[in-house]
Amino acid sequence: MKILTVNLDKGGGGKSSHTYNLGDWLSRVQEKRVLLIDGARECNLTHSFDVTSDKTIYDVFVTGDYEICQVNNRLSLIRGDARLTDEQLDLTSRNNKYLQLFMWFSEHYEQLEKDFDFILIDTHNDESLVTANFIAVSDVVLGVTDASTNGFRAWLALKRFVDHIKNEAIEVISRKSYVRVQPYLIGNKIEYYGNHVTETCRQFLDVVEAEESYLGSVQKKELMAKSLVLNQSVFEQRELMTTKQVTTHQIFFDNIEYVYRNILNSMERID
Repeated sequence: MKILTVNLDKGGGGKSSHTYNLGDWLSRVQEKRVLLIDGARECNLTHSFDVTSDKTIYDVFVTGDYEICQVNNRLSLIRGDARLTDEQLDLTSRNNKYLQLFMWFSEHYEQLEKDFDFILIDTHNDESLVTANFIAVSDVVLGVTDASTNGFRAWLALKRFVDHIKNEAIEVISRKSYVRVQPYLIGNKIEYYGNHVTETCRQFLDVVEAEESYLGSVQKKELMAKSLVLNQSVFEQRELMTTKQVTTHQIFFDNIEYVYRNILNSMERID
């Protein structure tokens, strides 16, 4: 089982949209068993599925109790909660404050690994202890940014945040970090003018393509924007299209699947 957290301390980049669409691609196209965890206070993932439960991710932090909602035979969800804040959870006063979720995963890992191939976690746009806990349990943290200077700055800040978490979550005797997460980056909402990217996006790509952890960029497309509005991933939308409509959007589908395969490969390479 591999765990991926999607995070960037900047709004509007498409973080929740890609968590939703990547989860659907893994389950629908790759036929993997996927658990989504909604760790963002806006609860965008939760609102995308017609499921209910008495327990949310808040209960995981508070009591350890949990409830997994089955969306379909390969996709499941732990619902989000607006109370998921450092203050509500009183994380700053807890021992091992960066490892609260880590300990829960350690206790339940055997069952989770039996039931799922991948766990994808959406997060709030911040550097809170809640977010740090999600990153600490992950194999990969994926930064999703639009083509902006602020987005790239947020990516650099995410790498520093990951290093900070690793340094804080250290085993006392060996001095080795419990956290092994690797940060990766994808660009989003890349705009084209005709067959060429716009000058602003070209400048952005020139910078991010030099990043060792860069996995590719996704074209700006109404299909992507509609996914969380219609509660239909771009791949579910594709299944409802005519052959002619699919052909019209083929470059976009080829591009996003190329990026998602790179994400999948990055997870599978980690031991």
